[in-house]
Amino acid sequence: MRLFLFIIPMILVVIFQFIIHLNIILVRKKDPEKADRICYGFVRAFCRMVVFLSGAKVQLTGKENLTHEGPVLYVANHQSIFDIVLLYANLKDHTIFIGKKEIEKVPLLSTWMRLTHSLFLDRENLREGLKTILAAIDLIKGGYSVAIFPEGTRNKAEDKTSLLEFHGGSFKPAEKANVPVVPIVFHNTSDILEDHAPWVKAARVKMAVMEPVIISALDPEQKKFLSTYISDMMQEKLNELAR
Repeated sequence: MRLFLFIIPMILVVIFQFIIHLNIILVRKKDPEKADRICYGFVRAFCRMVVFLSGAKVQLTGKENLTHEGPVLYVANHQSIFDIVLLYANLKDHTIFIGKKEIEKVPLLSTWMRLTHSLFLDRENLREGLKTILAAIDLIKGGYSVAIFPEGTRNKAEDKTSLLEFHGGSFKPAEKANVPVVPIVFHNTSDILEDHAPWVKAARVKMAVMEPVIISALDPEQKKFLSTYISDMMQEKLNELAR
């Protein structure tokens, strides 16, 4: 039953989004900033609706860490497509997402990611991957926050307290632009859909926003192995959420 309650409104929204898309195209010709606000506002509202329709009970902690001055780099573990939905639904600022290149092939999702200026990272092509990281650095310097999943792909392990190895390059935008890193940890989000697809389950999930990591305040060893340092922090928090 929940699947049908989920799908029917989604179909209506998909139809409605074509009207919003057209409006954004027309507005962008005269006022790009206004078009961006409309676009990001629609995506945020859509994601909040998806969370509501899924019936998921989200325990959010550390919400105060989403309030900050200036851009930051958000890094999160990745258990489910709902991680992206929850991020869009809760982040306050206009955040640019970095997704894997394969997402460009996903209808609608890739369209709206482009409209919100999201970037697509090709991890198989070092030159193209570097271009994406450099673009992210420029965006942060331009005042945008950036979000990335340093595991590089969805973690499909049965052990929901596990993390895949982090890609060190994921932290370059924060290092080069000298902005804080805000770690975000998800637990049990795969129980909404992926664990029993195509059925949607009203799962209990947890989302913890950790305190910003100020890179300049770290000691030399922590800076040198920043990826490992933050991964260890997030692993500890994930273990805590699983208790």
